[in-house]
Amino acid sequence: MGTNPAVTPAITPGDGYTLRIRQPDRPDITIDGGTPLLPTVRTDGSIGMRAPRNEDEQRLVTDNNTIWALLASTGFWEAAAQLPGNLPTTGPRRRGRPPAQPTWVRWAMACAAGLFGSQNASVAYFADPITWEMFRHVSTGHLPVGWLPAPETPPTRSTLRTFQDWWQSPEWEHIRANTQTALFRAALQAAKSKGHYDPDQPLSYNDVDFKQWAICDGTVLDAPASRNPQQGGACVRIDPASGMHTHAGATKYGSKFVLAETVSSSYRGRFIIAAAHVTPKPGNTVGDEAAATVAAITKLKQAAPGLRGLIIDGAFRGTHIKQMYDLGIVTVNRPAALANPNRATGGVTAPGREETSRPIRIHRHTLPSGHVCEHNLYLIGSVLHDEKCGDGGETNYVPLPAPRNGYPRAERFATRWYTEHTVPCPDGDTTVLLRLDAPGKNDYQNGSRTELARFYPTNSEQFAVLYGRRNATESVHRQYKRRAERVPAFGVLSQTLYVLGYVATHNAVAEQLQLRADGKPNVFRAKPERRSRPPG
Repeated sequence: MGTNPAVTPAITPGDGYTLRIRQPDRPDITIDGGTPLLPTVRTDGSIGMRAPRNEDEQRLVTDNNTIWALLASTGFWEAAAQLPGNLPTTGPRRRGRPPAQPTWVRWAMACAAGLFGSQNASVAYFADPITWEMFRHVSTGHLPVGWLPAPETPPTRSTLRTFQDWWQSPEWEHIRANTQTALFRAALQAAKSKGHYDPDQPLSYNDVDFKQWAICDGTVLDAPASRNPQQGGACVRIDPASGMHTHAGATKYGSKFVLAETVSSSYRGRFIIAAAHVTPKPGNTVGDEAAATVAAITKLKQAAPGLRGLIIDGAFRGTHIKQMYDLGIVTVNRPAALANPNRATGGVTAPGREETSRPIRIHRHTLPSGHVCEHNLYLIGSVLHDEKCGDGGETNYVPLPAPRNGYPRAERFATRWYTEHTVPCPDGDTTVLLRLDAPGKNDYQNGSRTELARFYPTNSEQFAVLYGRRNATESVHRQYKRRAERVPAFGVLSQTLYVLGYVATHNAVAEQLQLRADGKPNVFRAKPERRSRPPG
């Protein structure tokens, strides 16, 4: 019998009752006795430096810190290496004036525009003479050998505009793809260096290792146009990359991007390892966030075989969860409700939520007396229930205990996924195996099994631990939109450039903060040098 070569079973059947959680390393803010300094205004009006007085100040990351982190990051330079125009030209000079700025400087401007959410803000930042001199000074310590340095003259608006035109050109199709691949490859390598996605670490049902998981969510940025043409607003220019999308349980007009991140409890320690734009649809039809997510995670799985689980919201339905199973990835999310009238005010689990119910099978087991006992099993939400008859003849549905084990089983050209449940019975408990990715031969063939069944149902401790981490991605999006409420360009290609720029700055800060947590020199708090006291 053959097996699907793309899917390798990660865990095997076995008993387990104790949930174990592997917490990622927490940051240590004390590094070799070094003390970060913050600017302060003295009583006489002069400017001085002081030590931070609280944890928030110790974690302060300024715009300059972010740009210095960008210049010190591996991802920035690996992405810049995919761009032409960083090396001195050789041979006969082409007609026209040579470029005033090397391409890596233009890429840095795009990253700053993604961070600030504005091209104007990026141009103004680099136009400042003092900032530009600092940028040139810092960049010399990280510039690859043989590359053109930043010139004395600061970049201008046309510098960034020209780079955006190059980025959108058909000739740069492969350059765009290679740049994005290099940026996320560096982020993934940084995550792997912290122990994430170890391909030799199997998935254990009762041993929750956060470093095997990714969190994925979409965020809607306001369109660059101030008016919504879908609502009849007169608009001078319509953004082809914007449309109607689901947002916080409602719909919103804008441009939507899906971001996938690692799971970490460290301060700003999450790396963004994948991103995808959600294609808008005409009219008031919302874009398909799940399709963009599946494409991004499929590509990510190829680069990170140790990715075992995905935490996501209700954008995923049964067909998408089945696609993840086929990749060897377990999905943690809450099944869609049959009705949730109070969601707008109470959220996904608001009072009055009604779960979808579906009969699964009649489970039979033989008693010691030789009689056969039957249990009518139902899936309500993602929790398996046993149908019971009440004292008054009414029908009750009693939830079964959380499954004690779960595992995949490799079969011919496929992998089947199961959970193992204990069914309490007055005449002796029994065990049932629930197939998750498709109905079994003894099950009712009544629709998509993956629409309701979950590897970790909502009554399990694992679900509570893992799904609680989904809120972490909201902080990343909130941090992004605090600066960039709008995408600072029209069209998918240009918007992707600036989103990648934000990703580069986010991962650069995360990389430096991880170095700080490990007690290593970094741009935020380098190890202080010992200086001898002058004689006398």
